[in-house]
Amino acid sequence: MICNRVAILYQGQIQTIGSPKDLKRQHRENVVCVELINGEAYELPIDEGTADQIADWMRRGLIDRLETKEPSLGDIFIKMTGSELL
Repeated sequence: MICNRVAILYQGQIQTIGSPKDLKRQHRENVVCVELINGEAYELPIDEGTADQIADWMRRGLIDRLETKEPSLGDIFIKMTGSELL
């Protein structure tokens, strides 16, 4: 780990501050990405219905890849400031 805490600064003002892990958790999208063995891909909300669907696909051996989206610190900067990284 490079640092314990980071601050997002924009135009001289602190926009947010926290550990990289906490910032990523606060700004993550509540979706899960699922790719099936037949090539179909889904981006689904994290909820009970999605859990049931994923469990069904798993029982049937249809899942090739399963992951959540974690934002980078750069993604968080852009979201907080509305400005691109230079």
